[in-house]
Amino acid sequence: MIKGQYKPPYVLKTPLSFPKYVLFVLSTTFIIVLFLTAQSGFSSGRGDPPLLFSAAFFTFLAMFPVGFFSFIAYPVILLRMAPSRTRAFIEAVKGDFPSFMKRTFTYSDYNFSETGNASCLAYDGKNIIIMNDGKYVILGWNDIRKWGWELAGMQETTGGGIGSSLANKFSDISANAKAGQKSGFTISVTDINQPTLFFPTGLGDKAKKTCEKWMEIFNQINEGKLPIEKVATK
Repeated sequence: MIKGQYKPPYVLKTPLSFPKYVLFVLSTTFIIVLFLTAQSGFSSGRGDPPLLFSAAFFTFLAMFPVGFFSFIAYPVILLRMAPSRTRAFIEAVKGDFPSFMKRTFTYSDYNFSETGNASCLAYDGKNIIIMNDGKYVILGWNDIRKWGWELAGMQETTGGGIGSSLANKFSDISANAKAGQKSGFTISVTDINQPTLFFPTGLGDKAKKTCEKWMEIFNQINEGKLPIEKVATK
């Protein structure tokens, strides 16, 4: 068993949480209104309200339409941007990690960890390589006790008006993201300090197929149909 640390080309940044998103929209709107109020000279006359007070008042009025459209836009932005950013990150790691390990993988799958770092499960004809959160372990067959997988159920909440539907969507996105990071393929190994190694697969049919694929790979190794070295080698 050989352990190491891998640094991906970049770390996948998680999108803004909804409270931070609201704060960003509010502060941006205030700065724009403050600039426009100053340029218009609305508070430059004698007896006019102070500039900051005027900007705050107009920001309050502007937040009704701006807040409504921002509230609707948040899940759309999150659902459209997140998959493309995730695919780009996985492709970057997929191209870099085998070179870093100086290996050619026969089978491999990639994902990202809860912190936005790299995760991988691979077989190169000699060893099993499993990585989560950038920490990889090279395993020989003598290091492996058992293997298995588990996927959590996906949450989908329906019902209510527009406001309720959007709130439900926020809740579902958050819950499914957390469940996806706890779902995946597990390998029990002969390590007192870290007896369980985990590769997150996410949720859904693709994750299930990934787990079933690796069950078959491990079963074929166990049956002697696929070669593996008993001791991990660099």
